[in-house]
Amino acid sequence: MASETLDCTPKFPDKNVTYDNYVKGVLAGHCTSCHQGGKSPGTGNFTTYAGVLAHADFFLSRVISPNADMPQGMPQLPKSTRDSLNIWIYNCTPEK
Repeated sequence: MASETLDCTPKFPDKNVTYDNYVKGVLAGHCTSCHQGGKSPGTGNFTTYAGVLAHADFFLSRVISPNADMPQGMPQLPKSTRDSLNIWIYNCTPEK
């Protein structure tokens, strides 16, 4: 579903949720303490757009779904935040 996918058509074209204007802040507040690459406890490096794209499909089941288990050991993200992340993914994960 990454934005490089040629056949990806945004499902919510009227919603402007991008990595730069929203997702990066959510990740910084809830994810990058564990997902920063190198010797961090979680897999993946969520401190960069490229690092997040490598795991974007995982967000649907692990972060957004009603049964989400991330952030690990913490309450689920608020529904409004999960809804916005869902929009970002279904809009082809735009960076800017």
